[in-house]
Amino acid sequence: MHENKEENDKKSVFIIGSVRDATPELKNKMEEHAKSLEAKGYKVHLPHRDTNQNGRGIEICIENMNAISNSDEVHIFYNPNSQGSHFDMGITFAFFKKIRVIDCPEYGEGKSYPRMINEWQDEYELLEANRKLLEAKKRNEELAKALETASRETEKGNLRFGPGCFPLDGEEIELPEQSAEARGWPYENGIKRGQIMSNKVTISVYLDTGVVCEYDVDDEIKAREHASAIIKDGYRSTSENSDDLEWYPPHRIVKIKIQGAGGEKLQRQKKGYIIFEKGINQ
Repeated sequence: MHENKEENDKKSVFIIGSVRDATPELKNKMEEHAKSLEAKGYKVHLPHRDTNQNGRGIEICIENMNAISNSDEVHIFYNPNSQGSHFDMGITFAFFKKIRVIDCPEYGEGKSYPRMINEWQDEYELLEANRKLLEAKKRNEELAKALETASRETEKGNLRFGPGCFPLDGEEIELPEQSAEARGWPYENGIKRGQIMSNKVTISVYLDTGVVCEYDVDDEIKAREHASAIIKDGYRSTSENSDDLEWYPPHRIVKIKIQGAGGEKLQRQKKGYIIFEKGINQ
């Protein structure tokens, strides 16, 4: 068991380089690089050595794709005439992998693959930032969809879900019986299943700067719609006595709170759940 843990803890490197058109000198150079890494404890996948080159083209590509996906880093011996290398580099880029350019032809002015992979190596933080932005956008879209579902079901009066749960379309979800330990919506006194609040509701938007922006809407349904739009598209505001419009993109929003009359509170956080509590401000 201890040996398996050590094996899993090793960092993994995939090496991109020519296979079919590789000269003996290039193969030897890549193999020596692989041996050097393995001597330092790395797990290395070298395609002309480790990929089944007797398989069909798509099988070879899938095997390489899986190895790239599982790697911590990709090292490139770039040959502009190698079609397979360009294919593997595209996979590597799509997986947002960090690279090291081991061997590359000289390049001059203008855009080119040799220049691009060196930019990729030297400015990897741009790729990493884009990965985080895409992940944040996906999470925000999922949260927005969940809030839209909740808003739609509230409007229909068909809320059948308890704390922390969203109903899926067409799915029957029964609420458990109320017990002495039950707390939160829909068990609080005076709140019935499917009830729609009609009093003013305050929306609080927590920004990554530590600033909290607040404003009121007419009812809970509109509050859900506003929260859904903020999570999806970001938050826009105009400061008092100013015509300047400020926009905070979705990834800069930490959480959203919705405070209704009587102390009922809807808290929407990026962990993907909704909590109703009563008496927060009493």
